[in-house]
Amino acid sequence: MAEKLKVKDIINTKLADDNNKGDCIYNEIVELSKKTDEITVDFEGIQLVNTAFLNNAIGRLFNSKEFDLTKSHITITHLGSDMMPLLKESIKVAKLKYMK
Repeated sequence: MAEKLKVKDIINTKLADDNNKGDCIYNEIVELSKKTDEITVDFEGIQLVNTAFLNNAIGRLFNSKEFDLTKSHITITHLGSDMMPLLKESIKVAKLKYMK
């Protein structure tokens, strides 16, 4: 069964703008992955996202011993089109850094 993680509810703000908030999301993803292989990360209501947040929330998953990328499927929803390039760049850098 898929689990939904609402970013705004976890960080309690509309601004996903620092690495500590990213850590909170990362930790929630890791915990949810123990219960399900399908996780939806919902950015509804988030007005600002930066790379520090994304690197810690999503990028770290590529180097995590606690999270298995081969078993889990993460879907990102409600991330604004203006923020999507930041997510793509964060994933690209994480793959280059961690998946050698």
